[in-house]
Amino acid sequence: MKRATTKVLLAFALLFGGAAYAQPGAPTPAFPADGAVKVGLNENLIWNNTFTVDSFRLQISTDTSFNTLVLDTTQGANILYKLRKGLLSNYVNYYWRVQGIDMIGAGPWSARSTFRTIDNLPLAPALLKPTNNFKNTPVFPDFIWANVPRAINFQIQLSATQGFTDTLRIDSVLNSGKNVLEFSYDTLKIGTTYFWRMRSENEAGWGAWSNVFSFESSFFPPTKPKLLAPADGSVNQYLTPTFDWTTSDQTTRYRIIVATDHNLTSIVYSDSSDKNSVLWFQDNNRLLNPSTTYHWTVAAGNDDNFYSRNSDTFSFTTSAINPPQRPVNLTPKTASVQHSRRPTFTWTETGPYPADSFYLHISTFNSFTDTARLVGTTTPTYTIPNNSPIMFDKVHYWRVVAKNDGGFSPWSYYWNLTTSINNPDVNAFTAKLYPNPATTSTSFEFELKQAQTVRIAVTDISGREVLEVYSGKLDASKHNIAINVAELPAGNYYTVISGADAMQAIPFIKQ
Repeated sequence: MKRATTKVLLAFALLFGGAAYAQPGAPTPAFPADGAVKVGLNENLIWNNTFTVDSFRLQISTDTSFNTLVLDTTQGANILYKLRKGLLSNYVNYYWRVQGIDMIGAGPWSARSTFRTIDNLPLAPALLKPTNNFKNTPVFPDFIWANVPRAINFQIQLSATQGFTDTLRIDSVLNSGKNVLEFSYDTLKIGTTYFWRMRSENEAGWGAWSNVFSFESSFFPPTKPKLLAPADGSVNQYLTPTFDWTTSDQTTRYRIIVATDHNLTSIVYSDSSDKNSVLWFQDNNRLLNPSTTYHWTVAAGNDDNFYSRNSDTFSFTTSAINPPQRPVNLTPKTASVQHSRRPTFTWTETGPYPADSFYLHISTFNSFTDTARLVGTTTPTYTIPNNSPIMFDKVHYWRVVAKNDGGFSPWSYYWNLTTSINNPDVNAFTAKLYPNPATTSTSFEFELKQAQTVRIAVTDISGREVLEVYSGKLDASKHNIAINVAELPAGNYYTVISGADAMQAIPFIKQ
């Protein structure tokens, strides 16, 4: 029935002035202008039309071919369409077109027009650090705030007045994505209250200022360290490198970061407990990758957990060679008793990466916090020399590390040995000491079976030498040397005589 009615009306129109019902021409999009940006989500779409129409068809799409439609609607002859809430999304390029429809049919589509949406002005950033009314702030603090979605810029202001009426100490615009601001040491003064605030910007413009926070600058944090080694841009570095930097004032710890990128986001090592200004990766059994570029930085901290600025960031590239694997100790066997103060230490290599040198470490503590001897050798054996034997009547711990152009191996598992004080095989001297106990002096009497160079000294019970008595060549005969002990504190001591192939220690008491 509707089809028949339409035909009758069309015939009537043609008979009595059909020109009024000719197929309409294309409308012209008017608002938003083609290419407009920062268009609100609930704006009006407006177009111009000079033709008689019964209705308009409107299409909105996210692609230029109108294959992905977000709206396809027909309305009356009104040349305005109000975008309903929830139809469009923020930060999207949209394309729209419109056509007129009358009783003849649909006219041609208008030219395609495009616009980009934007939401409301951004919220103010939430201020995180320094917290409001904080009294213990360093004179060059970090300002930290929460990010704001879709913000493209932040503005931060710092003032000595709450109304920001004085000369601003800071008035900076920062790119989005950076939510930490650093500035120089001399920006703030100790014992001064400061005020800070922020705002953010998106495509719609600048938002409102945040609440104003205050803080008091009260101390100087540690000074920024300077990196020493590995040098910036250095190559062929050990896979077990030694990191070295300058010490800083008012510092109790250092924070080191090692990463594979300059921004220090791909972190391979991070530690903030080290109290030394040198870190040897070998001590931590850590191994970097061969032929890899690394970046590192250090900050100095104090007991209040405040840190200096990070140092400059240095980079280095590791060697293509892998370091040796852990050596294995051979002799002296662990827990053995050595009747010589000149034992021979032996060990062996393991693994596929050969060593070109070794270091033998001997200590009187299994933590190796002291060093009785640290020597390098190119062979897996070392004999203690005549002129510097290890301490007598003492437990010693020893370990070995292997090295090549790739770096250092882990230390071998430590073994221990005990040096004996009484051994007939090495007591080549016939010696006695009198009086014993002694008060001001004592006589050391001994006999040499052959001429030789000898050294006589007094040590305390830990083996530490406290008095050199004699050093030189003596003939084969009996000798008597007076030892002045008047300046020694009361206690237990040893008189030690050592020669080319023997040594003897005689205990005595100083009263």
